[in-house]
Amino acid sequence: MPQIVPGPDGADLVERVRIRRLDVDRQEFRPEHKYHVVEGSSMDLLWLPCTAQNDTGVVVVQETEMDSYMLHAVAGDLTSCLASMTSNIRNMSTAVFERLKNASCILVALDCDKAGAEGWPRWRATFPRAKRWPVPMGKDAGEAFGAGLDLRLWVQAGIPEGLQLAMLAGQAPDMTSQEGAHENKADQDAPCVEQPVPPIEVAELQPEVAAEPPAQKKRRPSPPEPGISKHLSTAAGPLDSLAILRRVGVEAVPDGDDYRLTGHERWPLDDYCALFAWMRRNGQWIKMALNS
Repeated sequence: MPQIVPGPDGADLVERVRIRRLDVDRQEFRPEHKYHVVEGSSMDLLWLPCTAQNDTGVVVVQETEMDSYMLHAVAGDLTSCLASMTSNIRNMSTAVFERLKNASCILVALDCDKAGAEGWPRWRATFPRAKRWPVPMGKDAGEAFGAGLDLRLWVQAGIPEGLQLAMLAGQAPDMTSQEGAHENKADQDAPCVEQPVPPIEVAELQPEVAAEPPAQKKRRPSPPEPGISKHLSTAAGPLDSLAILRRVGVEAVPDGDDYRLTGHERWPLDDYCALFAWMRRNGQWIKMALNS
């Protein structure tokens, strides 16, 4: 049945009417036309601001409004959510661009398909703090949630450790220290050949391209070799679950009524996915160990 989802400014102002066509209609006419936008609708990107008292500076970019609303409902205190409405974005408003330019961390979670992989280089060319962060299962966050993925844990895993510490301390993050901190492992897993692309265009403002890296940079520890997840055996109980995580260099840290993981931020993508599968099977032991 039809649904009306109010925007961030409430239900009194209608900005866009976007209708998803039924599959049976697409089979009969224009199958490539998945959505119909009513004439006069605003096509500005959907921005859902972080609900924390102090904005964390984290932004998650997804393609659809519904996925952004869903993520904002479960993790809006951790991140702002942006719906790009396309994998190959070419322009955005000045207001959205300024918010992204000032963000501490941009997790680009475009759909896990060829179009999503081809749309990533434009984000990397425009925003130095952007990091490609696809869901470890399914095509998008909606499918991943349906398959049992903990979306909060997925967001937390993508936030750089230094920024996580600043969030816990309630301090504003040091923006300059985050420059050039995104990792490129996910880039190497893209199922397409990247080619030079122009940066995203901005209305009334020419975007800045990636800044020059700092003159001096501390060396980061080398990422673990692929296959580290093979050491994730089935936990025999609460304490054993923590011991298994320590064996692979990961620590579970209490976070309110939940917990978060640290130490796995630079894991290879296959091992990262295996870790999430292990968490679904053994997560209850970790909670028991931390609460005891």
